[in-house]
Amino acid sequence: MHRAYVLLNFRHTVGQAVPIQETMGAIRAISGVKEAYALFGDIDGIAHVEAANPKLLTAIIQQISAISAIERTDTRIVVPS
Repeated sequence: MHRAYVLLNFRHTVGQAVPIQETMGAIRAISGVKEAYALFGDIDGIAHVEAANPKLLTAIIQQISAISAIERTDTRIVVPS
């Protein structure tokens, strides 16, 4: 099993609130996303992703990145122990 943590930055528009609940719901609905949380601070959210192989892991991360409210992702792949 391949695992990663995807750090999320939301697209902020002046005068408009980020639809946090809707965005997090869309992330959680993606197959392979095990957990996803909104955060306070420099990083707006985090998602824990698991996949059977690296290609599928990449596809899941691309699905997350394609959500319109996501400006940027930064992925941390877990090193197997």
